[in-house]
Amino acid sequence: MAKVALFCFLTFVLMAPALEVSSSTPKFSGEGNVWRQVFYVLTFATAVSCTGIANIPRLLRRTPLSIWAMMAWCLLSITWAIDPATSARRFFLTLLVIATIYVLIARAQ
Repeated sequence: MAKVALFCFLTFVLMAPALEVSSSTPKFSGEGNVWRQVFYVLTFATAVSCTGIANIPRLLRRTPLSIWAMMAWCLLSITWAIDPATSARRFFLTLLVIATIYVLIARAQ
């Protein structure tokens, strides 16, 4: 199941530019693609269900300090963003993508 989640995740990430070109949403609108956001949340939920929720704290301790520093900077930048709601949503989705990668890689090892 984890391999299927990893395959779907990588396929979707690689296909994202093609989906953006064919999207009818105007560029720079800040809306984002709802289906892409739902897919990221579902992929994360699948990855966590394959790994087990008890392993998440161990994975968080293995995350490099540079990733934590980058995420702290992104979180801090929400305070001066023009549209904080959009920035917060993007931060959350970025956090989900990073967490999904860590969970799936840990499961593959």
